[in-house]
Amino acid sequence: MDKQSFQENPSAPIDIEADNTMSDSPNATTEEVSTTINDALHEIFRWKNYSVFLLTSWIVSSFMALSYFDILYLRTLHWDVLLIGVVATATSLVATLCRLVGGYFGDVTNRKTLAIVSFFIMGTYYLILGMVVSFELVLIAYLLYSTLNLTKGGSTAFIMDNIPKDHSGLALSLFTMGRTFGIIILLALGMLIPVFGFSQAMRTLYLTAGLLIMAAGTVRATFLTGGETPSRPKDQSLLKNFIMENLGSARILFKTIPIIMLVVTIDAISDAFFRFGALLYTNEDLGVSYEGIIFIILVTLLIQAPLLIITGRFSDKFGVRRASIVLYSLMPLCAILILIAPIFPLWAPQGWYLAAESYLTGLGGVFTTPFLAIFIKTINDTLWWLVLLIIVRRNLPRENTAKFLGIFWVITYSTKSFGPMIAGAIYSFIGPFALFLLVLLLNIVIIGILAKLKQ
Repeated sequence: MDKQSFQENPSAPIDIEADNTMSDSPNATTEEVSTTINDALHEIFRWKNYSVFLLTSWIVSSFMALSYFDILYLRTLHWDVLLIGVVATATSLVATLCRLVGGYFGDVTNRKTLAIVSFFIMGTYYLILGMVVSFELVLIAYLLYSTLNLTKGGSTAFIMDNIPKDHSGLALSLFTMGRTFGIIILLALGMLIPVFGFSQAMRTLYLTAGLLIMAAGTVRATFLTGGETPSRPKDQSLLKNFIMENLGSARILFKTIPIIMLVVTIDAISDAFFRFGALLYTNEDLGVSYEGIIFIILVTLLIQAPLLIITGRFSDKFGVRRASIVLYSLMPLCAILILIAPIFPLWAPQGWYLAAESYLTGLGGVFTTPFLAIFIKTINDTLWWLVLLIIVRRNLPRENTAKFLGIFWVITYSTKSFGPMIAGAIYSFIGPFALFLLVLLLNIVIIGILAKLKQ
């Protein structure tokens, strides 16, 4: 299970922000679309804060590679599967509530401050995980991370209001591409496991992440400019203004992209189920080692970067509807591969697997059937959420961006929140086969909806 099971979707774009009061921001209404990537990049980087946001976000993104191993780490702390599911649901519900309130804060609070505070919250979260192992303190760490959603709405809006609309796919994909640097973190984890063991290796990297993210937060505090506090009506109370504005945002959201919201809701359940059980099943039932899982994720991240850029440009030129259908058509294949893995554990000749393992422990993991399932799922999820964010970016009004994003993610998270608990119960009492079969059925339903949308 990745961190998204406790807080939010890690495939969703990370910590991208905006503020249209900046005097040096690029013209967001550019009418002529640049014909080359160089032209597009020049237009994107005209906003001077973009470089600071991008580089600091890449630090966070790289350590998110550890989130793929969260459930395996908690298992080393002797948490049972159902307990992990219940805790994941509880922390996700807290994150959902914080995201709702955070959407409002993002439009009435200085967004530069929110962008800085978010990093210190993340840094503290990683420091706690790196230093303690007790159930109570680990739970506190996850709950603390959930409160990050109080700041993320405004932090994300800080970027989105300032990137050129015609190049939004490329600009957002550059942020998401930062996850590729997780390769470095995975290599470090692979080297630490033989020395310290899996559990201590994870804590070492958690601690390192906390220190580096704290440093990145200091960089933001030093170099970011602008982010003035947006104004709100003076004749309304804070509570009344909060309720009225969010209700209005929800109505606009459902009126503007109703079918997409239906797809997002169903996909949130399917995604929560798959991510909860996939790596756990791969490790404990199919016998793939920690090192093998590292190589599975590593290869996935390595190939992910160019695909992100391609998807961003594809959506800019040919439309997000076509991109969404093409991407989601591969989702059912992921569930099918997991379902047949006990019968066909390898997708390549056994000799390849044995030779890879003899050369480097864990390398044989890339020749297992679960590798194909997790590889396709991870790549598709990242690209899928990128496309979804582009849809929102292009269809919603530019005013009050943070509240629209807050409502969008609240709907997604509130649905997704119950996924881990339900998945944990199904996994524990019925079995993983039933869990992945349900994922397959939900994927087929979504494809049917997207096919009608295309017409």
